[in-house]
Amino acid sequence: SESEVLNASAGSWGVGNQAGYVSKFGLFDSDAVILQIGSHDLTQKTSTSEVVGRYTHPSQNPLLATYELLRRYIWPMALKKIKPKPRKKEFSVEELDRRFMENLESLKGIHKLANEKKTPLFVLFTPSRKDLIPDLKEPEYKADFLREMQALQIPVIDTHEEWGELPLEEVDIYFRDKVHLSPEGNEAVADLVFQKLCETDLVETCDILVETVRDF
Repeated sequence: SESEVLNASAGSWGVGNQAGYVSKFGLFDSDAVILQIGSHDLTQKTSTSEVVGRYTHPSQNPLLATYELLRRYIWPMALKKIKPKPRKKEFSVEELDRRFMENLESLKGIHKLANEKKTPLFVLFTPSRKDLIPDLKEPEYKADFLREMQALQIPVIDTHEEWGELPLEEVDIYFRDKVHLSPEGNEAVADLVFQKLCETDLVETCDILVETVRDF
């Protein structure tokens, strides 16, 4: 049998961006939808060109390829070397609570659409590196998030819980920076995802599918 995986994403996307995408383009008659939500995504603001930068996330085609090279890559890199690194902005508890609730509402919108299309919905919860190294920590808002998922009857594939039982030296190679996964981390995620899917009636040939995804 043949399987096809569509990965729809963009840099700095949050839950609100995921909701906006499926609202506009739909679910493509998928057999299942898996939302990857990191611990930092729980309170991440929905990204716009104002948030992430209109040069790195343009809304229209460039005039010329050379123009795009200069404006989108070379010029920002030069500015990065000249300008001092800005201090990390701190947000109030009220602001973080508001963002968390907004993201839950966005997720509920995706859940409603999936229900209407009778499409199984899963959440893949991934931790930040600091949630595991040097010590296992409970990410903020995770407990509240899991309670909401349970209430909505959305299965959660919890890599934070799974990886919390592994040796630090193994978990360390799963990350290429503070939040993004390395090839080894993505392979570990693939194992967990398809293990979960194989527990459902969605996948008939689990062994073949896992090997196909790893090769891809």
